[in-house]
Amino acid sequence: MLRSLHLRDFVIVAEVSIQLEQGFTAFTGETGAGKSLLIDALGLLSGERADPKMVRPGSKRADLAAHFDLDPGHRIHRDLRDADMEGDEGELLLRRTLDADGRSKAYINGHPATMQQLRELAGQLITTHGQQASATLTGSESARLCLDRYGSHTDLLGAYSKGFQQYSLLRDRFDHAKTRLAEGQLRLEQLQWMLDSLQDVQPKAKEWEAIQAEHHRLSHGEKLLEAIHTALEQCVDGDDAVLSRLYRMSAKLASCIDVDPSLSASLELLDNARIQLEEAAQQLRHDLERAEADPARFAEVEARMSLLHQTARKLRLAPEELAERQEAFLEERRELEALSDVADIERQMSEALDELRILGMALRSARQATALSLSDSVNALLPALGMPKAKLSLVFDAIDPQAHGMDRVNFFWQAHAGAEARPLAKTASGGELSRIALAISTAAAQSNPTPTLIFDEADAGVGGAVGQAIGELMRELGQSRQVLCVTHLPQVASQAHQQFKVLKREQDGMTYSDVRALDPKERCEEIARMLGGKAITETTRRAAKEMLRLDRTGSGSG
Repeated sequence: MLRSLHLRDFVIVAEVSIQLEQGFTAFTGETGAGKSLLIDALGLLSGERADPKMVRPGSKRADLAAHFDLDPGHRIHRDLRDADMEGDEGELLLRRTLDADGRSKAYINGHPATMQQLRELAGQLITTHGQQASATLTGSESARLCLDRYGSHTDLLGAYSKGFQQYSLLRDRFDHAKTRLAEGQLRLEQLQWMLDSLQDVQPKAKEWEAIQAEHHRLSHGEKLLEAIHTALEQCVDGDDAVLSRLYRMSAKLASCIDVDPSLSASLELLDNARIQLEEAAQQLRHDLERAEADPARFAEVEARMSLLHQTARKLRLAPEELAERQEAFLEERRELEALSDVADIERQMSEALDELRILGMALRSARQATALSLSDSVNALLPALGMPKAKLSLVFDAIDPQAHGMDRVNFFWQAHAGAEARPLAKTASGGELSRIALAISTAAAQSNPTPTLIFDEADAGVGGAVGQAIGELMRELGQSRQVLCVTHLPQVASQAHQQFKVLKREQDGMTYSDVRALDPKERCEEIARMLGGKAITETTRRAAKEMLRLDRTGSGSG
């Protein structure tokens, strides 16, 4: 359960610390005092998106923290161990900071955390039923979504979703294959013609660059031969060749070593030069052999270049692209030929559809069973909410497989006995929608495993005896769960085990919101204010005392 909530520099809250208890807790206060800010803060601590405007004007950062007590066997302990985020035994601390420049940070037991981790943990601890519940009842998918949440159909939905993805993939392949097959025959003929042309040539990777280089070399054969002959003659073959002169220089220096031993360094350098020159001569002789005029090879190279160039021009390609495009054409032909087996893809698609229908029927059965349970639970609550003869039902229409299943589900409403059941969105009034939403939220809360339930003005649009019934429902839920409710009804607030008042004050031209736990006397004054508006009279005080006395001694007492 939520043990405490601490807020600092959040919207119009300077600093507030709230200590909470088990049972039903009501938050009351005048309109605009900031009651819903507490719900907003818990939403942020549950990983909801932040807005820089939530930082109190003039402050650099808002700081929010929630302290939870955990049951020893709660699965969160395992999750915290796996994430290396364990804190004190039996406790969990969620914290979030919002900077005025828009940056936001999250912490779990003091460890930096992601928003996803925050959402996953808070989702196991808090469930919020907001003011928008009645509005969402009229949405096209509201009944189905409500059923799936109420019935915890996560595993069935996951299996169905996986099957639908597989079926959709095969369906797309089938549609693609049919279209390509109709368009592909001409392309296959074109590909075959191009591949036949390339087959005659058999281009190789990088061949064009290599053959161009060889052609350039062969076409300048005489110039190469002249240069190599000249180099060989001047290095080693001529009468005054450099190598002969080096030999003579080395011999001359060697004869003087006895006179000046330091000449050995110069002699070594000359010997090295001679060795390198001999190696150069050997390489030049090899180059000479390679550069010998070869008219036959030159003609062969020219013919190959001409063939590659003509083929490239025929196919409207660059000569250097031929080998790469040949592989691409082969791959495209393989794909088009595979598409011709439409019957095999259609068979796979049909099998996937059969499997999907089985999964869809299992999901439908679960939804129908959940629909009976949910409608029974809601209808049992309606009399206490001032609708004794009304009835809510869920109607299923079979549809072709969609991403969410094979059902269209709608809420149907029968306002009184003998009336025709009609779609809720077209039948129920605004006041009825509000009470129906509360009944659904209450029914869902009774089956919800989270230890803390939050109702944000779920009693909007009702009053009187209905408000009393709502308060009793909240108190009953509070026997086994922690229930937090922002309310404007004294009939609801009087049923709470604990009550806080949210106050608004002005200071130095700024508006601040404070939260104070009410003692019995203060609580009586607050209920009296809620009964009579801003003016508290002896009549409203007596009524407030009576409401609180009935709360302590009546059937709803805890």
